[in-house]
Amino acid sequence: MEDVVGEFEDVLLPDKRLSQRVRRFVESAWQAPGESLPRMLQDVSQVEGAYRLVNNARVTFSALQAAHAAKTAARTQGSAEVVVVHDTTEVETPYLDESEASYLKTGQLGYRAHISLAVSVRPDGPARPYGVLCAQADFQSRPPRSGGKKQSRNGWATARSKDKAFLRWFRGIEASAEALEHVPNVVHVADREADSYPLFHFVQQLGHGCVIRLRTDRRAKLADDDLDEEWSSLGEVAAQMQGSFERTVPLSKRGNKAAPAQLKKHPPRESRGALLHYGAASVQLKKPHYQPASLPESLELSLVRVWEPAPPEGEAPVEWLLVTTEPCETPAEIMRVVDLYRARWVIEEFFKALKTGCLIESRQFETRHALLNMLALFLPIAVHLLWLRTCARDTPDAPATDAFTPLQLEVLKHTSYRKLPPSPTVLQAMWSLAGLGGHLPSNGWPGWQVLGRAFVTLVQSVRTWQLAQAAAGAKM
Repeated sequence: MEDVVGEFEDVLLPDKRLSQRVRRFVESAWQAPGESLPRMLQDVSQVEGAYRLVNNARVTFSALQAAHAAKTAARTQGSAEVVVVHDTTEVETPYLDESEASYLKTGQLGYRAHISLAVSVRPDGPARPYGVLCAQADFQSRPPRSGGKKQSRNGWATARSKDKAFLRWFRGIEASAEALEHVPNVVHVADREADSYPLFHFVQQLGHGCVIRLRTDRRAKLADDDLDEEWSSLGEVAAQMQGSFERTVPLSKRGNKAAPAQLKKHPPRESRGALLHYGAASVQLKKPHYQPASLPESLELSLVRVWEPAPPEGEAPVEWLLVTTEPCETPAEIMRVVDLYRARWVIEEFFKALKTGCLIESRQFETRHALLNMLALFLPIAVHLLWLRTCARDTPDAPATDAFTPLQLEVLKHTSYRKLPPSPTVLQAMWSLAGLGGHLPSNGWPGWQVLGRAFVTLVQSVRTWQLAQAAAGAKM
């Protein structure tokens, strides 16, 4: 495993002592990411130093994040293709000072973090993370309106709104393009919120690819229709599609504990196998009348539809409508686009690593400056936690030394009730580690909280082992 501290070896700060302090903090944080600062650092002077570090005006979020982004870009050297997954998550900040308050749509104190995560996608395994190329934070100083009827915006109102929060998608794509100039093929993947005619055009102008799920039923027609053919809509085009092929895929269980808005989009369901049909067509999208004249009157893209024609009684049918720049003429090309979109879920796991594995929402800082610095410091730690977990799933038969140090494995052999063979694999070491966190085999794959507890226990055991060895050496 790469050294997380190395993510900040080239951080550009005005004083080299600040850079050294950053690396010392990250070294301690990586060893116990799910602990509070006092338990993580275990020394009053180090805790005080950490508070001074993140509140120091000369230590900035942009400098810290740029160091990790540079390392991320370096890891993509030699790659023929890199997928960049873009998404936004809400980060609660209950300890934020009233003078710097920022609000989420729920009315809670917090901000929105927009992340552009570079990953590698292979058809024979899950996406694996390179790191974060761009991170942005959106602070809303005004609390949401309470009472009254919620006003919905159409595309015209959104395009002319003074709220430029949507520009975060453009900034994330632009920053990723600059970092990945050396990569021959870059594909941007996003969910419904990124559905935007100017964004499609922007990606095409960059010479990049995209796979974006549709939110708006846009004016469109088949690309091979006559120029005078009347425009219909993407929904109508999709409804006339014939499936090129079909597959049965497993659907995971979905609970009912999400927010009402999320439950409306993603209703609860039981796990089941679903027979899905896959189809694609080349389409022209008509420019909305409210978009600027500088944009082309139409764009040619591909529309991919994945749908369940006969769901079980009482179950909502599965349907995805994806707009893409990628070729979709053969079943293999259609499946590639679907697999690219499925890579979007790796960023959901990243957010869990950041919130549950690194407890980013539990850090008791009162200023935006300190909160953002903590976010930047924990981004590479969350990436490495995600890599560690993915490694066991992606390459279970790889040697355990790909994910653990030799000393960690030696201690793990003596502390976990799940015994390891002489030359364990990554998967065997991960299951042994989960045993330290109290994981039960009947509970399935270990979650972030279990792995976080287990890793803290392992680190503490390694420290004890080292102290015991040092004491034994001193007596000799």
